[in-house]
Amino acid sequence: CHNDLLCGNILKAPGNRAVRLIDFEYGGLGYRGFDIANHFNEWAGGTLTAENSAPGYNGVPDYTRFPTKRQQRSFCAAYLTEFDGNAPSAAQLESLLDEVERFVSLNHLYWGTWAINRAFEEGCDEFDYMRYATIRIMRGLLGDCEAM
Repeated sequence: CHNDLLCGNILKAPGNRAVRLIDFEYGGLGYRGFDIANHFNEWAGGTLTAENSAPGYNGVPDYTRFPTKRQQRSFCAAYLTEFDGNAPSAAQLESLLDEVERFVSLNHLYWGTWAINRAFEEGCDEFDYMRYATIRIMRGLLGDCEAM
């Protein structure tokens, strides 16, 4: 598994359908559900810096950007079709969607603890790792709560 499928690590070649993954520093054995959950969580952003503190930047993910159920279903269907060469059955699609859903919270905890480590190693002058860690860990523990 890649384990870091944010948009900056996914390249699409112009003029064709070829997609390339880059930046494998966190890659290793893992679960496809974790990788896809990470990709969905990364839709919210929060890891880029900007002059302002708009949602999606400077350690504050914008979870209104998290893919809808329809978008998740479309992505997972395309994933399974590419993997197997055939359109998935309804049961296969539901199984993958359930797998991904189980990994969403774990993915938040993983990257929240990563951010704590970064804060102690790099500090928070250029990027507020502690704010990012707090948001991701709370999201992982509490789920999709209105209070966050």
